[in-house]
Parts: sequence; C-alpha cells; structure tokens
Amino acid sequence: MAAMDGNELLKACINHEFVNDYKDKDFDEFKLGICSGFVDGVTETMIVSRLAKDKKICFPIEMTKNQAIRVILHYIRDHPESLHEPGTILAIKAYEKAFPCEK
Repeated sequence: MAAMDGNELLKACINHEFVNDYKDKDFDEFKLGICSGFVDGVTETMIVSRLAKDKKICFPIEMTKNQAIRVILHYIRDHPESLHEPGTILAIKAYEKAFPCEK
C-alpha cells in the first residue's frame, strides 16, 4: 500500500466542513473520513511517540481537529512543490512551522 501523498491529502481535505464550516454540494463523507482519520492518526502518533518532546513541535493544548486540518492544508497550499511527498511528512513539516517550541 502506497502512502498518501500531498495531492491525495489535499483532495481529501479541501471541501469538507472542517475547512469550509458548511457542507457544500460536493460534500463527500468518505473523503471527510479519510481527511479526519489521517490528521488524527498523524497527530496522535506524534504525541504518543513523543516526537514533540525533542522540542521541535509544541502543540497547543487547545488545538482542535479543525485547526490541525487547516494548518496542514495551509502548508500544503503554500508548498505545491512538495505535493509528491508523503502526507505524513507534510503534516509534520506543517506542525513544525506552525507550532515551534519556544527556545
């Protein structure tokens, strides 16, 4: 099974209620599940495995799934040259940029 790349992640997350705050006519519940599950999986794995403890990423306690998805999508949109990379790597890069630990 190949890893989902940035192109696939963008397609899964772009038109759903977390981003648009409403259901549009093209709303796809399956894609919403893929997007939501992916973001949950990456975020929870990072927290559980303590990737954040090496002081690169400090997640805000109040972070919502909506915010996490928006952070990842913002990074992907700003870095189209990286869309071929695995979605997990792009999510980690997005979190590093958005939530750096204070030194």
